[in-house]
Amino acid sequence: MSVCLSQLDPRWSSKKIGRSFLSIGRFGCTVTSLSMALADFGIYMTPSDIADHDDWFTDRGLILWKNVEEGLQGSYPSKTISLTRYYGRNDVLIRESLSPGTGVLLEVANKSHWIKADRKALLRNDYVCRDPWTGEECMAIGDYRNITGFALLKIS
Repeated sequence: MSVCLSQLDPRWSSKKIGRSFLSIGRFGCTVTSLSMALADFGIYMTPSDIADHDDWFTDRGLILWKNVEEGLQGSYPSKTISLTRYYGRNDVLIRESLSPGTGVLLEVANKSHWIKADRKALLRNDYVCRDPWTGEECMAIGDYRNITGFALLKIS
């Protein structure tokens, strides 16, 4: 069973992201999506745990993907970890990555939101995802209209 988390959960919604003044509750969709992706690999870090890593974020609360990758690799040296950010939409790569061993995070809603993709939809060119805002299942295109970027988390 996949873990479904909400950035609005009172356990972490008021927590600040890194050194920024931004809270997980208002701006923590990426943090919460990453937390869900890590849980799929048996790495349980709450959104609050992730937000505690000041060096994983800019002072404005934006995620530094390579810093996250290096930090995770340092915490789990027996695993091979890669975290790569892509700009734009590449359905071939996204679909290929929706397999065991890779977590897919999608940037949607004109670059304003991140969600955790789980699988391709059966009947249309869309993706079944977990939405960190609601903590529920959603559709990337059906609910958010576009994909403007994505990140792939690979752990072996």
